[in-house]
Amino acid sequence: MQLDQRGMPNDFPIRFTDVDGDSRAVCLLRDADDLTSLNLTADQQAKLEVVSDERREFQHAAAVERILNLLDDELFFTSEQRDQLRKLIPGRINLDRTCYSLRPQSYYLSQLDVRPLLRSGPQLDLLSEIQRKRAADISDANSLRYSRNQCLIFRTNEGMHTWHDRLKVEAREEFQHLQTAVAVRESFIHSGCSLSDSDRRHLLVAGKGAIDEVVTEWKETSSNQLQRHIDQAARFRGNIAFAIQLAEVSAIDTNELWVQTVASVAPDADSLFKTRARGSTQS
Repeated sequence: MQLDQRGMPNDFPIRFTDVDGDSRAVCLLRDADDLTSLNLTADQQAKLEVVSDERREFQHAAAVERILNLLDDELFFTSEQRDQLRKLIPGRINLDRTCYSLRPQSYYLSQLDVRPLLRSGPQLDLLSEIQRKRAADISDANSLRYSRNQCLIFRTNEGMHTWHDRLKVEAREEFQHLQTAVAVRESFIHSGCSLSDSDRRHLLVAGKGAIDEVVTEWKETSSNQLQRHIDQAARFRGNIAFAIQLAEVSAIDTNELWVQTVASVAPDADSLFKTRARGSTQS
């Protein structure tokens, strides 16, 4: 027997298991319409229905936890909020899908957008004022940060002389976006560590400093990248288009000023974040 030795592409597992993937031709689990050919007894049919319901319930519970984790990454839920949201999410989004995202794409795997949960519904009543502000930021349909590409596109036919001015405008928007990201973190730390008013102000000031450092570094790196493309376009006289990634929100969490200030005003924050992380891995 001759075996096919061709290598499989890196995305093969995803393509294989996607909605229209090749795995649909593999009968790992029969559809209800196919069960009639099995000639099950009434007792067997009853048992199958029980385990099918149990499997569906498990899958739905896992989907809810996945959705909660995605939202929690941005909104920093308290344990009480997480418990209440767990009860509200079923019925407000399709739980039969296998993949969910705040930045849905369909290049390889079909993903369901969870941002509608942040636009309307009783779940918003469970959020704090700053969380609702952050939710509005995330769910904005025109937001570049939560678009599929998450980047700025520059094209020579738009006029290279406008690029640096556009970058300045985007830097201001990045600063505003990161402000709500810091605010939900500060609120989460305060809810778990009961900070004094002085410590809260200290933490917010440090957050602004951390944002300034992150945005300044991003702006400098992006400006250098712009200049390289300007020089290249002038040399080759061709039309080009390129992308610049937006600043990473996660850069706040590793910023030295922010990390040191959190440790100073909230020594228990480390255990608080570890507890949050464990809650996010229960799915």
